[in-house]
Amino acid sequence: EKIIDILESLESEKKYADVFERPITEEFAEGYFTKVKMPMDFLTIRKRLIRFNDYYKRPEKFASDIKLICD
Repeated sequence: EKIIDILESLESEKKYADVFERPITEEFAEGYFTKVKMPMDFLTIRKRLIRFNDYYKRPEKFASDIKLICD
């Protein structure tokens, strides 16, 4: 529940949501995948929460995915 609250808070921030709402594509950012080896976005995190109840059983796993977005 806390993870969902944090995710929704980040998603509500316009400066983050515009870029990280969905997976980045090469059409949007040419050369992105040569620079970013482990892409992450809010939709991917949300899908993991829905599909796998215990995917973020450890908060460090969630923090790691958020860090990927920030990096």
